[in-house]
Amino acid sequence: MRRAEFGEVAKWVSDAWESISAKTIVAGFRKAGLIPCAADGDEESDSSGSEDDSDVPAVLQPEVGALFVSDSEEDDFDGFE
Repeated sequence: MRRAEFGEVAKWVSDAWESISAKTIVAGFRKAGLIPCAADGDEESDSSGSEDDSDVPAVLQPEVGALFVSDSEEDDFDGFE
């Protein structure tokens, strides 16, 4: 058995990432409490087979959104609360 090359592993990660729908990511963010849950109980299952992600809300808590644009590695993370 041979060791996988870094490029090969990067391709696996890229392929896996591209196979995840935006709805699945949003569901994970909701479960982690990073975005609010749907108030009307309108959450659909990820297994619906729909690749149309146009109805996925683009809502993050401001603290979480700031983490994506932060360029400072010197700041300590103290949590969200």
